[in-house]
Amino acid sequence: MSDHNRILNIALVVMVVALVVISGLLIHQNRQLRAMLESQYNAELEEIPRLEVGDVVEGFTLPALDGAQTNLDYTDRETLLLFFSPDCPACKTNFANWQAIEDSDLGDNRRVVFISTVDEERTRQYVADKNLRSEVLVGSPSVLDRYKVARIPTTVQVGPGGVVNGVWIGVLSEAVVAEL
Repeated sequence: MSDHNRILNIALVVMVVALVVISGLLIHQNRQLRAMLESQYNAELEEIPRLEVGDVVEGFTLPALDGAQTNLDYTDRETLLLFFSPDCPACKTNFANWQAIEDSDLGDNRRVVFISTVDEERTRQYVADKNLRSEVLVGSPSVLDRYKVARIPTTVQVGPGGVVNGVWIGVLSEAVVAEL
């Protein structure tokens, strides 16, 4: 082997070792940044005013996509309120979870209601290909305020009598989907 090839081999080994070290450092830094962002996100969630389990909420009337006014009350069954926006990437991810919940066989024991935070036309375009069986309503600022929806997606589980049984902000975990 010539001196020139030996030098090239040594240079190549040094470059590979350097890349491995740099990759390891980047992976470590990425983990630290993720942990920091998750911690910050969780701290922000703690500060967001939101409904709490045990709170009691009143029903409301909102327009459906067909223009009819839909009255929502909590007299006889559990209701899942699924607050979303077509512009929200996390909502797009969460739709699969919500559809799994919607598809679960609960008969008349539960009502599932999708509530959009944008206008009727954009909502209609967004849900057109979603094959939803449940109601889709167009939210109002007063309903969003009353239900303390500060971030979306938000999932609210309301029992008979308007008692809040659960509130989830963000994408639902597999465990929550299975529970619901």
